[in-house]
Amino acid sequence: MTDGAAALAALADLPPPDLRAELRAVLDHLGQAAVGLGEIARTLHDGLALADARAVAAEVAALRMALRPETAVA
Repeated sequence: MTDGAAALAALADLPPPDLRAELRAVLDHLGQAAVGLGEIARTLHDGLALADARAVAAEVAALRMALRPETAVA
């Protein structure tokens, strides 16, 4: 788990459910942006940018996992 996701997981039970839902929506948009950046990087054959886009996508996925209600209960 990444540092950001680990920190968020530790606090996952603190935000109210409506705030977690808003955060998930923001992360959805960020994840979509990372996918778009990855497509652009792939088109430009820019391996470094593609790696960065994949890292952002992985971080977003970890943060989304930390915001799941089951994680908050655990």
